[in-house]
Amino acid sequence: MVGLGGAWLKVKEGSLNVTDDVTGDMTFVGVNANAGGGLAYYFNPQFSINFRAVYRFTMFLNRDKNDIHGDGGNIDGGGINLRAGVAYTF
Repeated sequence: MVGLGGAWLKVKEGSLNVTDDVTGDMTFVGVNANAGGGLAYYFNPQFSINFRAVYRFTMFLNRDKNDIHGDGGNIDGGGINLRAGVAYTF
């Protein structure tokens, strides 16, 4: 499994001025990519357990506050996502 997407993060009251007073909302925009795989074990045609691992890379390219634009800074939005589950078909 592979994928590409967009990342958007809005932090309410998350912008600071030089005196550390909160001055408004900050919006970060970027891109992400992911890759992973999984497996399923079927005990019978109706019941299975499954496992999945996905690595996600996210890079924020720019930030906006009150129409003032800048680079995205160094925000790490990536990581490894592990998931396990069971499935039953009626």
